[in-house]
This record gives sequence, structure tokens and C-alpha cells, in this order.
Amino acid sequence: MASNQNPSLVIPLQASGHLRSKKVYFLSWQPTADQDSFCKSLQKLVLDAIEMASTENFRSISFPAIGCSQYGYPPNLIAKILIEEAYRLVDIHGISISFTIEPDKIDIYQEFKRQIDLLKESKEPSDTPVVSIKVGNGTISVEKGTIITQKVDAIIGSSSSKHLKKAIIKAAGRDVESAYQTEYLHNPDAILISTISGQLPCKRIFFLKWQPESNEGELRQSIKDFISNVIQHVISYKYSSVAFPAIGCGQHNCSVTIVVETMVNAIKKELERRGKALAIKFVIEPGKQNVYDEFCKHVLASER
Repeated sequence: MASNQNPSLVIPLQASGHLRSKKVYFLSWQPTADQDSFCKSLQKLVLDAIEMASTENFRSISFPAIGCSQYGYPPNLIAKILIEEAYRLVDIHGISISFTIEPDKIDIYQEFKRQIDLLKESKEPSDTPVVSIKVGNGTISVEKGTIITQKVDAIIGSSSSKHLKKAIIKAAGRDVESAYQTEYLHNPDAILISTISGQLPCKRIFFLKWQPESNEGELRQSIKDFISNVIQHVISYKYSSVAFPAIGCGQHNCSVTIVVETMVNAIKKELERRGKALAIKFVIEPGKQNVYDEFCKHVLASER
């Protein structure tokens, strides 16, 4: 089903008749001739459906092999996109995700199975080592994982990122949601909103307001200001450890290289300037190998 007013519309309908599911989602989706746009549209389709299911507190969702039959793209590309995006979201939203393949589509089934097997292999600890260096009296480390599972003093979210903020608040629980809303209503223009950790293993959650800039110079400065604000608040709380997600490396279409390089160099300068024994961790989602590699490269670079 399509909508001219909202091309990403999700239309939920109560299931009835012979369907065994509780609800059916109809999503507006049109494939494009451009491969990059096609891939992004599939990722967004999966994201929209899972977010809707999560919002309605469903614990499982099933997808067909969307796009594998009639649009001219190879099944291995489509399977890779769908599986990797589902894998990225499964821990964030705590939902079971399955793909249902028609019985006569054996080649498509095998391709989906192959992509799942590849992801299982990539989860092995030996394939994703923790990279760590000492800077001044502090440390910077990079690892694969999810921000909501980090056992640190503070984790960082972006109040301007709908997806990240929603995932953190959902995992943290109703008390955090209430605390965030209270603070936001009291001061909607606040650069930082600090809340309790709720059900998360950290001590505190810092939500910082940040919007990417189209101009490279302004983008770099906004990232430096973001990092400076975080470190300032971590120190004011007398905390010694903080975990960052890969802010700016997902839905904003920013240059990953520029964002990561600026963020890492800003952290290095803050540690050297302040001389504090802070443990800084960058936590990269498992499906983002290119982002993980970029962080490792810049963390290990000697030039600051």
C-alpha cells in the first residue's frame, strides 16, 4: 500500500481469518534503479517494521524475501542487506526476527542461510578484538557490541537521534522514559539531559543534543563541541568511564571518515589536556564492520 503524503508509511492491520499472526504491517516501498538507493530503501523498510513492532510491544516479527523475485537485483545482495539490518536491530529492540522463504525458492533459502552463517562466524571473539591504547592518564578502546549493555559509569545517547534515543529509553525502562520527558519539558533547549540508568548496567545516561552540519568545517566543530560537553559532564559527576556509540555514522549520511577522525582526535586532545584517568570506549554495532575498522584506524594512529 502506498501513500503520497508519507512514502515511508507503515499501515498496521489486525490479522484475522486464517492468519496466525496478531497483526499485519503493510509498508510503502518502491525499488529504485540505483543500487545504493535500493539498498538504503530495504534497510529503512526493515527498520520501520521492527520499530513499529517494538513500539507495539511485540516480541517477534517475520519478513518475506522482499525484492528477491522481480526487480533484477541478485538474491545474495538482497539477503545480505536484509539479514545484516535485522541483525543490527535484534539486540537493540529485543525482538525475534525471522525470514520466511517460499518452499520452491531453494536458491533464495540457501542464500539467506549463507548470510546468517556468515554473521554467526563474524560473532566469534577472535574476529572482533578490543583495540585499546593509553593516552595521557586515560585509555581509549574500540569494541563491537551494543551501547545498552555497557558496564560503565555513563553511556552517551543523542537526543537528536530518534532511533538511538528510542532504543536506549526502551531498554532502560519506564522510569528513564519518565525522567527524560520531565527534563525535556522543563528545559527543551538543554544541550544535555542526564537521567538515571534504569534497567541498564551503567550508572547514568547522558543524552546530548547534536545535529550534523552539511559544511565540513561546521561538522567537525560540532563534533568537537559534542565531545567537550561529554567529557566536562563526566568529570563533573566524578565518573571515570564512559561509552560512546558511533554517533553520526548511521542515518545522517555523514562521511564516516570525517566523523570518526574528528571524534577520536577530539577525545585524544581532551585526555591530554585534562590529564584525567578516564576510560573512553567506542562501542560499534556488530554489523558495522566498516565503522569498526575506521575507529580502529584512527584510535591507533599516532598523529593527533
